[in-house]
Amino acid sequence: MNDPIGNYFDHPFSIDQVQRLIAPDNIKDISKSILIKAENEFPGITLEQTAWDILTKLSVEVKAFEKAKCEEQKEKLFLTHATSLHDTFILSRDAVLIDIYNEIKEMFVKLYRDLHSDENEIFDAALEPSEAALDFVDDFYGRGPHPPNALHSEGHQDSMGVCLFLALYEKFTHGLIDLIILDDVVMSVDCNHRRALCKSLSENFQEKQLLITTHDRIWAMQLKQNGIVDSNSMYEFFNWDIELGPQVNDIVDIWSRIQKDIDNNDIPAAAAKLRRGGEQFFSEVCDNLLARVPFHIDGNYNLGDLLFPAMSQIKYLLKEAKKSEASWKGTPLDEIQVLDEKRKKIFGTVADEQWAINVNVHFNEWANFTRNDFIPVIEAFQNLFDFFTCEKCNSTLYVVLDGTELNNLRCKCDYYHWNLVKK
Repeated sequence: MNDPIGNYFDHPFSIDQVQRLIAPDNIKDISKSILIKAENEFPGITLEQTAWDILTKLSVEVKAFEKAKCEEQKEKLFLTHATSLHDTFILSRDAVLIDIYNEIKEMFVKLYRDLHSDENEIFDAALEPSEAALDFVDDFYGRGPHPPNALHSEGHQDSMGVCLFLALYEKFTHGLIDLIILDDVVMSVDCNHRRALCKSLSENFQEKQLLITTHDRIWAMQLKQNGIVDSNSMYEFFNWDIELGPQVNDIVDIWSRIQKDIDNNDIPAAAAKLRRGGEQFFSEVCDNLLARVPFHIDGNYNLGDLLFPAMSQIKYLLKEAKKSEASWKGTPLDEIQVLDEKRKKIFGTVADEQWAINVNVHFNEWANFTRNDFIPVIEAFQNLFDFFTCEKCNSTLYVVLDGTELNNLRCKCDYYHWNLVKK
């Protein structure tokens, strides 16, 4: 059998032979003899050897322990230094932040109170640093300090956020940066306070350049009416396309949209826009001039509800301005006289033309106006809008009160400013 493996299958074994080869009958005796032989050849470990092995292992462990102890002492030293640095940093940071919050608190509270001057709440706030955030609590109608999200609405919280941003902006950029960017900040600020935000921006940030984005057309119009922006600096983005991007309208103004309808000879659409724009514009005018508008419990006011009270109120205010000037100087200002004559002419034209708006908004079979028929109506209302608007700052005229008494009639830039108090 020179090649046992190669010739293995040449020598077949029976099953009985295979069993005896793998597990012979005397397997126990063979195993026992092997064990005895091994014990004789390799005697058991002595106590001395066992002790030596233990000491050797212990020596290794002791050295590892001593090394770990040394490392622990170094790490504790590092921890002590790091803790000291951290605590010093936190104390220094908090001291700086507390100083900042103390410096901006007055302006923050003032801005918020200006925005919510119509509410009875005497607003106050405590600003303190908390780890990497601001721990901010405010007094809710005298019921103690609470986090803003505990009791205030989302609109009030957003108002606080805007006011806090503006206060911080003024603190850190005063004399350095004259640009304020407000990106969709009125999405949750309720509509009753958006006009107040316009007024606050106008009064507190006159020297700043404002870059404002909004989805809210009403607030865009309020910004314009308060003289914060004018038509030439307003851009409308619409019809966004993934390939071409948005389309841009560089004058967000009702007149441009009305003119498109006129060019298309779509008089009903032009009339609807004029009425809608007039209702929006004269609601602002009536509010600014404290006009006497008939109350509607549902809060819905059409153009007629707003237009005539606004016209009546400006007539009354100009009359009072003339009386005031006469009481102080003996004769009213020529400027007021000229403006009042202009008023009579414009108001007369509007009275003649305004009927055509509703006729074209609603279905009337006989109302077949052409562009040439409706252009005089548009021109009459453009002149009327302009009459209530300062040509210098584009703000609408408004009344300033002294308590509950009329004090003066003016525009934002003071180009128009007439005393209403008699001598």
